[in-house]
Amino acid sequence: MRPTVHVTTAGILTVVMARFVPVAEALGFFLASSLLDVDHFVYYAARFREMSLRKAMAYFESVMNVPRPCVCVCHTLEFVVGLGLLTLASSSRLLVACLAGVVVHLALDLGEAIAMDRLSYRWWSLLEYGWQMRKQCSIHCSRQS
Repeated sequence: MRPTVHVTTAGILTVVMARFVPVAEALGFFLASSLLDVDHFVYYAARFREMSLRKAMAYFESVMNVPRPCVCVCHTLEFVVGLGLLTLASSSRLLVACLAGVVVHLALDLGEAIAMDRLSYRWWSLLEYGWQMRKQCSIHCSRQS
């Protein structure tokens, strides 16, 4: 999903939230929801050894219809569960707002994936990713023996 959709949605929800929660919490929600895609940039920078946001966005636009081009850690079930456990352990209302922002972001991504029939085009779990890579390695390694 394009960053503008995330920023716009987060902005609208933040304005509504700011009427009911402290500004810091509303801001935490906004930042978590709109900046979660930073993992895309980190992946691009690590893979191509280049720090160009423009090229990173162009790269992800070009692989939008390619099944599972990479794993984006902040977009996985494990990341959400980890953040949820951290939130429970800390009892921080700011972390609750950040978790809500992450969930909204992922809900938008999931909705788009379902609507465009591309649910299987992304890794939704690090465990699933590791399992599939292990299976691919065992198939590849057994062919070489």
